[in-house]
Amino acid sequence: MTSTFRKAALGLLATAAMAGAQAATVYSDNFTGLGQIASPGSFGTSFSAAGGAGELTMDLLGFASLDGNGNCCTDVFHLSVNGTEIFTGSFNMGGGGVNTVMLAPAGSSVLTTTNGATDDPHNSTQITWAGGLTHIVVPVALVGGTNSVNFAYTGGFQGTGDEAWGVGAVTVTSAVPEPESYALLLAGLGALGWTVRRRTSR
Repeated sequence: MTSTFRKAALGLLATAAMAGAQAATVYSDNFTGLGQIASPGSFGTSFSAAGGAGELTMDLLGFASLDGNGNCCTDVFHLSVNGTEIFTGSFNMGGGGVNTVMLAPAGSSVLTTTNGATDDPHNSTQITWAGGLTHIVVPVALVGGTNSVNFAYTGGFQGTGDEAWGVGAVTVTSAVPEPESYALLLAGLGALGWTVRRRTSR
């Protein structure tokens, strides 16, 4: 095979490798219909996946005076996947305190908005009684088959008239091979082989 054909083959393989995996949604739901949940409290959900690396994106909702870390009544959020706690944090969503991530895998991102804050709403320690929202993105390890996710809050019980939490949109994506990419690769290799045979038979 000439140098030109070698380069063409390598380019084709590299293109197929880059296009071979794309984020695919394996689970999506919205739990705002559950309304306000008292702290402490928890609930879970499950879904099927092929397994492998994935990413979970969610909106954590805070109502009234849900507390961040370090004030009188710290409330702590816990996220578990397949029975293992992977994310823990305390966020000021109306009740004061500091936004603090206590446990998170590398590559996570968190953004808290304290409703009604007159300073930086993403880093406020004000007590606003206006609730808030924390957007969380965490890498997850998915198993082949059924995967479980559990959302929980711990802290002193204050009743939903004082504070509550909830979960909005939740999406789980997974890197999966694109079948079209493999078809393209095979077609390209076939065409390359046909071209090489034509040149060598001359």
